[in-house]
Amino acid sequence: MSSKLQIKSTEQILEVIQITRNGFRAGLPIKDSYNTAVQQVSQKYRRTYQTIADGCTRRLGSIKAEKFRELLMESFSGNHDPLISTLKKHSLYGSHKLIDKFFSNQNPIQSKNKNNLSSEVFSFRLNDTEAKKIRTIASIQGITVQEWITNTVTDSANKKLKAWAKEILE
Repeated sequence: MSSKLQIKSTEQILEVIQITRNGFRAGLPIKDSYNTAVQQVSQKYRRTYQTIADGCTRRLGSIKAEKFRELLMESFSGNHDPLISTLKKHSLYGSHKLIDKFFSNQNPIQSKNKNNLSSEVFSFRLNDTEAKKIRTIASIQGITVQEWITNTVTDSANKKLKAWAKEILE
Protein backbone atom coordinates (compact mmCIF):
# COMPACT_ATOMS: atom_id res chain seq x y z
CA MET A 1 0.00 0.00 0.00
CA SER A 2 1.34 3.45 -0.87
CA SER A 3 1.81 6.04 1.82
CA LYS A 4 -0.88 8.60 2.52
CA LEU A 5 -0.63 12.11 1.07
CA GLN A 6 1.02 14.60 3.40
CA ILE A 7 -0.92 17.77 4.23
CA LYS A 8 1.25 19.85 1.86
CA SER A 9 0.52 17.45 -1.02
CA THR A 10 -3.19 17.59 -0.24
CA GLU A 11 -3.04 21.41 -0.27
CA GLN A 12 -1.35 21.30 -3.68
CA ILE A 13 -4.06 19.00 -5.07
CA LEU A 14 -6.74 21.34 -3.71
CA GLU A 15 -4.99 24.23 -5.47
CA VAL A 16 -5.03 22.23 -8.71
CA ILE A 17 -8.77 21.67 -8.20
CA GLN A 18 -9.42 25.38 -7.56
CA ILE A 19 -7.39 26.61 -10.54
CA THR A 20 -8.99 23.96 -12.78
CA ARG A 21 -12.40 25.08 -11.53
CA ASN A 22 -11.62 28.73 -12.32
CA GLY A 23 -10.41 27.91 -15.81
CA PHE A 24 -13.41 25.71 -16.53
CA ARG A 25 -15.79 28.36 -15.22
CA ALA A 26 -14.07 30.88 -17.54
CA GLY A 27 -14.81 28.64 -20.53
CA LEU A 28 -11.71 26.52 -20.97
CA PRO A 29 -12.19 22.81 -21.62
CA ILE A 30 -11.59 20.67 -18.54
CA LYS A 31 -8.40 19.13 -19.96
CA ASP A 32 -6.86 22.53 -20.71
CA SER A 33 -7.95 23.87 -17.32
CA TYR A 34 -6.40 20.89 -15.54
CA ASN A 35 -3.12 21.07 -17.48
CA THR A 36 -2.84 24.80 -16.78
CA ALA A 37 -3.57 24.22 -13.09
CA VAL A 38 -0.90 21.52 -12.74
CA GLN A 39 1.60 23.79 -14.50
CA GLN A 40 0.82 26.76 -12.23
CA VAL A 41 1.00 24.72 -9.03
CA SER A 42 4.26 23.09 -10.14
CA GLN A 43 5.77 26.53 -10.79
CA LYS A 44 4.48 27.95 -7.50
CA TYR A 45 6.01 25.15 -5.44
CA ARG A 46 9.06 24.70 -7.68
CA ARG A 47 8.17 21.09 -8.42
CA THR A 48 8.06 19.33 -11.76
CA TYR A 49 4.79 19.13 -13.66
CA GLN A 50 4.99 15.36 -13.26
CA THR A 51 5.29 15.57 -9.46
CA ILE A 52 2.08 17.60 -9.15
CA ALA A 53 0.25 15.48 -11.75
CA ASP A 54 1.40 12.39 -9.85
CA GLY A 55 -0.39 13.71 -6.74
CA CYS A 56 -3.63 13.90 -8.72
CA THR A 57 -3.29 10.44 -10.21
CA ARG A 58 -0.92 7.77 -8.90
CA ARG A 59 -1.02 9.05 -5.32
CA LEU A 60 -4.84 8.91 -5.41
CA GLY A 61 -4.93 5.17 -6.02
CA SER A 62 -3.23 5.01 -9.41
CA ILE A 63 -6.12 6.65 -11.23
CA LYS A 64 -5.56 8.06 -14.71
CA ALA A 65 -5.65 11.81 -15.39
CA GLU A 66 -8.87 11.24 -17.32
CA LYS A 67 -10.49 9.69 -14.23
CA PHE A 68 -9.34 12.61 -12.08
CA ARG A 69 -10.87 15.04 -14.59
CA GLU A 70 -14.11 13.02 -14.47
CA LEU A 71 -14.13 13.38 -10.68
CA LEU A 72 -13.56 17.12 -11.13
CA MET A 73 -16.44 17.44 -13.59
CA GLU A 74 -18.74 15.58 -11.22
CA SER A 75 -17.65 17.87 -8.39
CA PHE A 76 -18.10 20.99 -10.54
CA SER A 77 -21.64 19.78 -11.22
CA GLY A 78 -22.34 19.70 -7.49
CA ASN A 79 -21.60 16.10 -6.51
CA HIS A 80 -18.42 16.42 -4.44
CA ASP A 81 -18.73 13.07 -2.65
CA PRO A 82 -16.69 10.87 -5.05
CA LEU A 83 -13.80 13.36 -5.17
CA ILE A 84 -13.90 13.99 -1.41
CA SER A 85 -13.96 10.26 -0.76
CA THR A 86 -10.97 9.69 -3.05
CA LEU A 87 -8.99 12.51 -1.45
CA LYS A 88 -9.72 11.38 2.10
CA LYS A 89 -8.99 7.75 1.35
CA HIS A 90 -5.47 8.63 0.22
CA SER A 91 -4.59 11.51 2.58
CA LEU A 92 -3.57 11.72 6.20
CA TYR A 93 -6.40 12.14 8.69
CA GLY A 94 -5.05 15.61 9.52
CA SER A 95 -5.98 16.72 5.98
CA HIS A 96 -9.64 15.74 6.25
CA LYS A 97 -10.77 19.02 7.87
CA LEU A 98 -8.89 20.93 5.17
CA ILE A 99 -10.68 18.90 2.47
CA ASP A 100 -14.08 19.41 4.14
CA LYS A 101 -13.51 23.16 4.47
CA PHE A 102 -12.41 23.44 0.83
CA PHE A 103 -15.55 21.75 -0.48
CA SER A 104 -17.95 23.42 1.96
CA ASN A 105 -18.24 26.55 -0.19
CA GLN A 106 -17.98 24.99 -3.66
CA ASN A 107 -21.22 25.54 -5.57
CA PRO A 108 -22.07 23.89 -8.90
CA ILE A 109 -20.79 25.81 -11.91
CA GLN A 110 -21.71 26.04 -15.53
CA SER A 111 -18.91 26.29 -18.06
CA LYS A 112 -18.99 29.35 -20.29
CA ASN A 113 -17.74 27.00 -22.97
CA LYS A 114 -21.23 26.44 -24.39
CA ASN A 115 -21.98 23.16 -26.15
CA ASN A 116 -18.51 21.95 -25.20
CA LEU A 117 -16.99 23.94 -28.06
CA SER A 118 -13.29 23.47 -28.48
CA SER A 119 -10.94 26.27 -27.62
CA GLU A 120 -7.41 27.13 -28.53
CA VAL A 121 -4.57 27.96 -26.19
CA PHE A 122 -2.38 30.93 -27.04
CA SER A 123 0.98 31.50 -25.45
CA PHE A 124 2.80 34.80 -25.16
CA ARG A 125 5.44 36.44 -23.02
CA LEU A 126 5.18 39.74 -21.14
CA ASN A 127 7.84 41.71 -19.34
CA ASP A 128 7.78 41.55 -15.54
CA THR A 129 6.14 44.95 -15.14
CA GLU A 130 3.20 44.13 -17.41
CA ALA A 131 2.81 40.67 -15.86
CA LYS A 132 2.65 42.20 -12.36
CA LYS A 133 -0.02 44.66 -13.52
CA ILE A 134 -2.16 41.82 -14.87
CA ARG A 135 -1.73 39.72 -11.71
CA THR A 136 -2.71 42.73 -9.59
CA ILE A 137 -5.82 43.51 -11.65
CA ALA A 138 -6.93 39.87 -11.67
CA SER A 139 -6.38 39.60 -7.93
CA ILE A 140 -8.40 42.75 -7.25
CA GLN A 141 -11.22 41.37 -9.42
CA GLY A 142 -11.05 38.03 -7.60
CA ILE A 143 -10.38 36.00 -10.74
CA THR A 144 -7.43 34.08 -12.11
CA VAL A 145 -4.95 35.63 -14.51
CA GLN A 146 -6.23 33.22 -17.17
CA GLU A 147 -9.81 34.39 -16.64
CA TRP A 148 -8.73 38.03 -16.84
CA ILE A 149 -6.74 37.48 -20.03
CA THR A 150 -9.55 35.44 -21.60
CA ASN A 151 -12.14 38.10 -20.73
CA THR A 152 -9.96 41.02 -21.83
CA VAL A 153 -8.84 39.49 -25.12
CA THR A 154 -12.38 38.34 -25.93
CA ASP A 155 -13.83 41.80 -25.20
CA SER A 156 -11.10 43.51 -27.22
CA ALA A 157 -11.49 41.13 -30.18
CA ASN A 158 -15.28 41.62 -30.20
CA LYS A 159 -14.92 45.42 -30.11
CA LYS A 160 -12.36 45.40 -32.92
CA LEU A 161 -14.48 43.05 -35.02
CA LYS A 162 -17.58 45.26 -34.55
CA ALA A 163 -15.58 48.37 -35.46
CA TRP A 164 -14.17 46.63 -38.52
CA ALA A 165 -17.63 45.44 -39.63
CA LYS A 166 -19.08 48.93 -39.11
CA GLU A 167 -16.25 50.42 -41.19
CA ILE A 168 -16.89 47.99 -44.04
CA LEU A 169 -20.63 48.61 -44.03
CA GLU A 170 -20.30 52.39 -44.19
